[in-house]
This record gives sequence, structure tokens and C-alpha cells, in this order.
Amino acid sequence: MPPLLLTDDEAVTMAIGLRVAATQQLVGGSEVTLTALAKLEQVLPSALRRRVNALAASVQPTSTRQAPVISPVVLGELALAARDHERVRIRYIDREGRESVRRVEPHVLSPSERNWYLLCWDLERDDWRTLRVDRIDSVEHTRVLFAARDMSEEEVQERILLATSWSPQKIEADVVMDLPIERMREFFGIWADGATAEDDDRTRWPVGGSDWREAVYGMFYVPPGVGYVTDFPEPHRAELREALGRLMRALDAPAPPSRFRGAGS
Repeated sequence: MPPLLLTDDEAVTMAIGLRVAATQQLVGGSEVTLTALAKLEQVLPSALRRRVNALAASVQPTSTRQAPVISPVVLGELALAARDHERVRIRYIDREGRESVRRVEPHVLSPSERNWYLLCWDLERDDWRTLRVDRIDSVEHTRVLFAARDMSEEEVQERILLATSWSPQKIEADVVMDLPIERMREFFGIWADGATAEDDDRTRWPVGGSDWREAVYGMFYVPPGVGYVTDFPEPHRAELREALGRLMRALDAPAPPSRFRGAGS
């Protein structure tokens, strides 16, 4: 590569980024990033090298020991396609191990918790999909460009959050609500993904979480006045019933004195 003209801040940022990347779960990541880091640091002035060392000592990257291994080649090709608005053909393996070839329009790559996700428009399904990058086996460029679809940053984050919520949960349950699936989808938007019609008047909707508090959180979003039943499992069902009992007693009891009573204005 030809010489790069970098400011001091840009050089320090690149060096710190390479040090963090060396700890991440990329195939060959530690090897490649450490050699790149060595080449960069050998041309840094001593003052900037000391600055990098001081900052690196203060940066504690999130542990990724249990994270899936990501191919830097796949990650790089998807990033280029998203930047250039180029359709790609990918080979994808779902959680059941089923393999499929998909034509997609990459919109954005986003890390979330321990995984990387690709938010893309799936041409075969004519809808948005959020795919785990570690499950993408290969990327083939088509040289076909596409017009980027408008999506707010809030919607991007919401779709990534939705994708992470579909990973296997410690506690899983269904809610069957007295609401036709068409009306349920109108109310829940993209969060209706996974819902199925129980009959003409009721909808089954999955909820889950790492503990009963997370699992029950989705139930509070059932629209006001809409009845529902759930197969929330034991012993978490008993824990929830006990917690709700204490909450109802707290709400029915006289409120405690305000801590601001008697304070000067």
C-alpha cells in the first residue's frame, strides 16, 4: 500500500483499534492484526507510541471467549457490498443446520452482544432479514447495484434487537391473546415476527428471556383490555405469582412519607 497521510489522532485510533481487534474472535484475527499493528507502531513517533500504550492499558474489550468465530473475509466483503450498494449472493446456514443460497441487498453490519448481524433486504422473501454473520459461509458479488431503502437508525437498532431476542432463551413460553393476527401485527409491528394465528380471533405469540423477569416483560405489551393466557412454565410461574402478589400489596398499602417533605424550596 502507498504511504498513508494520517493525523496523530487517526494514527492512535488505528493502533488502538488493531489492539482491540487482536483479541476478538476473527479467523486468523490475532495473527493478522498483530502483524499490522507491528508495522504501524514501528513508524509511530515515540510520543504517539507512549500515548497508544497508555490508552491501550485503559481499554478493556468485551470478552468474546464464548463468541462464534467470524471470517474476516466474509465480514469485509459484506462491508464493501453495503458501502457500494451492491447485491450479493450468500450461502447461509440456519440454526438447524439447513443451508440455503440467498440474494440479498446488504444495508448495514452491526455487532450486538457476542455476534455480528447483517441487516439486509432478502430478494426471494421480499422483506427485511437480519442474519448472523457467523452463519454466512461465503459471499459472491453480483456487480448489480441497488437503490438504498430508507430506514432510520432507531429502526435499524430495533431490528437488531429483535434478532438477538430470537436466540434460544433459558425460559420460553407462549402467550395466546384474544386478538386476530392482523390486528396483532398492526399493534406490534416488527415485534409480531414469530406470531401465528391460533384461530380467527386469537393469536399465539412467543416470549422468552434469561430469567422470568425478562420473559414476562413482553406480556406487559399486550394491548390494554385484551385478554390472554400463557403456558409460562414452573417454577418460574410460581415465582412470578409471588412477585405480583407482593406488588399488589405494595400498591394497595398507604404510600410511605415523601422524602422531600419539609425540604426547603
